[in-house]
Amino acid sequence: MKALYLAVAVVLTFVACSEQNDHLYPEERSITQSVYASGVVVSSTQYQVYPVASGTLRRFLVAEGDSVTVGQPIAEITNDATGLSRDNARLAAEFASVANNTERLAELKTAVQVAALKRADDSLMAARQRRLLAQGVGSKIELEQRELAAASARASHESAVQRLAQLEKQIRFSARQAKVQQGISDVALRDLVVTSAIAGRVFSVLRNAGEAVNPQTPIAVLGSDSIFVIELQVDESDIASIRVGQQVFVTLDSYRDSVFTATVTKVHPMMNARTKSFTVEARFQRAPQRLYANLTAEANIVLQTKEKAMIVPRDYVTKDGHVKLADGTLKKVELGIRDYQTIEIVRGLRSTDALVRP
Repeated sequence: MKALYLAVAVVLTFVACSEQNDHLYPEERSITQSVYASGVVVSSTQYQVYPVASGTLRRFLVAEGDSVTVGQPIAEITNDATGLSRDNARLAAEFASVANNTERLAELKTAVQVAALKRADDSLMAARQRRLLAQGVGSKIELEQRELAAASARASHESAVQRLAQLEKQIRFSARQAKVQQGISDVALRDLVVTSAIAGRVFSVLRNAGEAVNPQTPIAVLGSDSIFVIELQVDESDIASIRVGQQVFVTLDSYRDSVFTATVTKVHPMMNARTKSFTVEARFQRAPQRLYANLTAEANIVLQTKEKAMIVPRDYVTKDGHVKLADGTLKKVELGIRDYQTIEIVRGLRSTDALVRP
C-alpha cells in the first residue's frame, strides 16, 4: 500500500510539472503492480446447517453467539410420522423375533418327531414282511404294500425336516430384517436432533420455532471463531496473474484506518458464470483483534514490485506503445510494470526526454 500511495504522489508531481511547463520528464520511482479484488471475511470452517429430516422446528438448543462442540445438539425437530414408524418397526421386530416364534418351531419339531417314528415303524414292518415272505408266509402284494408305506413315511419325514429347516431360516431372516428396520427407524428418530459438525460458534439462527423445515432448508450458520479466511472475487481478466503465496493488502470497513497484510492460500479453479469472477482465498498475516463473519473487505493482490523504475503517467503512453516528445515526434518504447496511474518504461526513453500528453 505504501507503494500505491507513492505512485499517487508521483502522479500529482507529474501533473504539477505539466501545468507549469506543459511537459514532464520520466521519474525514477518504485512501482507496484497489483490486482484489485473485493470480498468478505468468513470463518475457515463456516457452513450452513441443514436438517437431515423433514418436520417442524420444535426449538433451538443454542442461541446466536454461543460456543458449540462437535456433536452437540443445536436444534430439535418434531415429526409424528417418524415416531410412529419407529414404534411400528419395534413391534415388527418383537413379532419376528426367534423368541416370539418358539411355538411354531415346537409344533414343526413335533411333526418331525412323529414322522420319524412312523418312518421307523413302516420300515420295520416292511423288513418283517420281507422275512416272512422269504419263509413262505404272506404274499408279494403285502410286501409291496409295506414297502410303499415305508417309502411314503420316509418321504414325509424328510419333507418335515426340510420344512423345519426352512422355518428356522425364515424366522432368523425375518428377525434380522426387522432389527435392521428398527435400526433405520432409530436413526430417523435421532435425525430429528440436529447436531454441530464442528467446534466453533453459532454465527446466525435462520429459522424460528414452529416453522416447517426440510433437508433443503438451512436453519443456522456455524463456524470457527478463531480462524478466518478472506474470500475475494477476482475478475476473469486478472485470474491468470494470481498465484498462491502472493501478498495481499486488505482494508475492512470495520477498521477504516488500518491496512492488514494477508497471503493468497487458494485459487478456486471454477469461474462463477454469473459474475464472471473467480474466488481467491487469503489468510491474514496480521489480523485485527476481533473479526466477524461476512465483514466486507477490499484488497490489492500484489503481482510484482520494482524499487527503481523509470515511470510516466499511463495517459502519456499510446495504446500501441508510443510516447510523444516535446518536439512533437512519436517514439516507440518498451513497457514494463503498470498500476492504475503509472507505467514503467523499460527501454527506448531517457530521463532527460521531455514528454507531452499525446
